[in-house]
Amino acid sequence: PILNYALIVDEHRDKIPYTYTLRKNLDAYHDLNSIQLALLENYAAKLNEVEKDWEKNRGSKFTQNKNAANAMGILGRLNYGNGLFSQHYYNYMVVYNENGARIRSAVVERENVIVDYTSYYAYFDDKNEAYYICGILNSNYLINKLVASGILSERHIEKKPFEMSILKYDKENITHVKIAELSIELSSLSKDNEEFGNKYKELDECAEKCLTKQ
Repeated sequence: PILNYALIVDEHRDKIPYTYTLRKNLDAYHDLNSIQLALLENYAAKLNEVEKDWEKNRGSKFTQNKNAANAMGILGRLNYGNGLFSQHYYNYMVVYNENGARIRSAVVERENVIVDYTSYYAYFDDKNEAYYICGILNSNYLINKLVASGILSERHIEKKPFEMSILKYDKENITHVKIAELSIELSSLSKDNEEFGNKYKELDECAEKCLTKQ
C-alpha cells in the first residue's frame, strides 16, 4: 500500500470487514501512466479481497464486537509497530540483518526501498557517518567482542551491537574518519580482490580502537 513512501489507500472502518479505496491526487502518482494507475485500482480491489480473508481466518477473538485492543485490519497488521509507515525518504540508510551468526551491514544511498521486519535500519544525512556505523557493524572485532561478552547468541542479533556503546561519529576523530573511508572502499571490493583482506584487517584495528577507548 506504499508508493514513493506515500500511503495510497484509505481505510474505511465503518463496517466489518474493513474496506479500502485508492487515494486520489497524490504527488506519488505524477509520473504514472494510465495503465499504471489502473494497476493501482486493481491493487486496492485485491486488498479488499485480502481483508475479507483476514477477517474470516484470524479466529474467534476478532468478531463483530471489536474494541480498541483488537480492531486490527490487514493494513494494521502490515504496519504492526508502525514498522512500515515510519519509513521515509533519506540520504543514507544503514541496514543490517536481525538474525544470524554474523552481522551483515550495508549502506543504501537514496534508493526507493522498503525494509522488512527481518532487518534493522537507521537514516543518516552524513555519508561518512553512515559508512562509519556500517564499518563498525561489519568488523570482526565487534562480533568477537559481542560473542565473548555473552551478549550475542547465534540466532538473534537485534539491537545487541549497540550495547557495546558505539561512539557517535566525530568528523574530527582520525580513527572515525578512517573507518568511514575503509568502509566505503570495502563496499566496492569483492572478497577475491587482493586488497580486500588488508583493508578489512585495518578496519578491524580501527574498530578495536573505537570500542576500547571509552
